[in-house]
Amino acid sequence: MTVRVFDDIISQEQHKAVYDWSQTVSWYQTERLDRKEENEYKPYEQGKTQYRHFYKISGDEPFPLKKISNRFTYSMYRHPIAWSDDSTKERNPIIYDLWTKINNHVFDGAGTIDGLGEGIAGLHGRKENFDNKNNFWDKNTDIPQELVGQPDIWTCMLNARPVEMFKRILEINGGIHRDSGDKIPEGYNYYTVLFNSSLDWRPSWGGEIVFYGDEYTGDKHWKRDYNLGYPDTIIGHKPNRIVVYPHTKLHMTNGATDTAPEMAQKIAFRVRLKK
Repeated sequence: MTVRVFDDIISQEQHKAVYDWSQTVSWYQTERLDRKEENEYKPYEQGKTQYRHFYKISGDEPFPLKKISNRFTYSMYRHPIAWSDDSTKERNPIIYDLWTKINNHVFDGAGTIDGLGEGIAGLHGRKENFDNKNNFWDKNTDIPQELVGQPDIWTCMLNARPVEMFKRILEINGGIHRDSGDKIPEGYNYYTVLFNSSLDWRPSWGGEIVFYGDEYTGDKHWKRDYNLGYPDTIIGHKPNRIVVYPHTKLHMTNGATDTAPEMAQKIAFRVRLKK
C-alpha cells in the first residue's frame, strides 16, 4: 500500500461531532527553541486562533505583528487521546466510533490502533504554565500509573498546525520525515491514518501534506541519514478527507497560512495491521 485518499465516507453529523469535541479539550505545545515554556490552549474558552504560539492573546483580539519577535516559538498543538483500541473506546467513544468506521472501510476491520506509539510535547513542565497549575497528567487521572509520564505511548491524538511564519528561516519545523524508522517489528505493517477534522477549509489556507520519494538525490535526513527524494504527491487539507500511508513513507505536513481563521486540524491514528 502506498498513499490512499478517501473523501466523505464519514457522515456530516459524525464529522461535526468530532470537530465539536476537539474544541472542548486542552491542546498542548512546547517551545521549539529552548523548551522551557509549555503552553495549554483551550479553544472553547480562549477563542479560535492560530497565533497562540507567538503571543498569548484571546482569539477576539487582532494579532500584534510588531510583537512577533518576542515569541519565536512554534510547535504543533496536540491533544493525546489514547494508546490502544481498548483505551480509545473507554476514554473517547466519539473518536472510537470514527476509528471503527475508518477501519471497516479502509482495512476491512483488520486494523488496530495498538500501533507504534509516539511522544507528545508539552504535557508536563512548570505548573505555572498550565491552567489551574494542573498539567495533562494531573487532569487525566484515569491513565494507568505505569504509563504516566512515559514517552512514545500515544497512538491516537488530535493534531493542530498553526501558521509557520518562520519555518523556512529558523528550520525548526518537523521537516521531511518518516513516522517510524526502519526497525519495524516483524509480522506487521504499520500505517498512519489522518482524518481532516476541520469543518471548513479553503485551499489557500494551506495545511496540505506533501509526500516524497526515497531515491538518491544527495539530500539526507538531518538526524537519521536516510535519503530524501523529490516530492511525488501533494494532498490538500480537504475537510472530511482520510489519508492513509505507511509509516516509512517520507512526508511533511505544512502549517496553515496567515489567512486561515484557525489551525489545520486532524485526528491521527497509528495503525498496526497483520501482514
